[in-house]
Amino acid sequence: MSVPIVPQHVTDETVVRKYGKHVCFRKYQMPDGRVEDFLCLLANVVPVIGMPVTNSGNVVLVRQFRYAVDGFVYEFPGGCPEPGDSPEETFRRELDEEIGYACNGEVHRLSEPMPFEPASLGAKYQAVLATGCVYRHAPKPDPNEFVETVEMPLDEFIARSRNGSLPIDSKTAAITFFALPLLDRF
Repeated sequence: MSVPIVPQHVTDETVVRKYGKHVCFRKYQMPDGRVEDFLCLLANVVPVIGMPVTNSGNVVLVRQFRYAVDGFVYEFPGGCPEPGDSPEETFRRELDEEIGYACNGEVHRLSEPMPFEPASLGAKYQAVLATGCVYRHAPKPDPNEFVETVEMPLDEFIARSRNGSLPIDSKTAAITFFALPLLDRF
């Protein structure tokens, strides 16, 4: 089997930096000698995103307005680590801040960090499952976040996600796939 010839990364030309991310034109030299630009969003942090599950087996989601799709999407909560925080510490903090829940159970890493969408997004996230989650207080969203916390039975979440009546993002689907065996569902 021969090794495929691949494009060679030449340089990045940053367009904008914000929130620990930057948008750039990433230049590659193609095997035939041409140089092409690809628009990429790169990040230097690995956020932790996870599936919170209550003792009664309900899943806790965030219904959040997302600017890129100009609408609401149901997704799992998460956020970026503070310096020195483990993924488990990060997720426990984000549960408190983003949805007002506490994890009284375990936080399980579900995989190695995974790419969000590798065609144009050069960032990964750490997928986790948090068990024993309980509501403590109203969430504390940032001023530019428009969110609602939604709790629903796991079976309803799965059925509505599959039939399209609950618009979820791809990371929520992937995390669910990895979490189901730990929930004795797969």
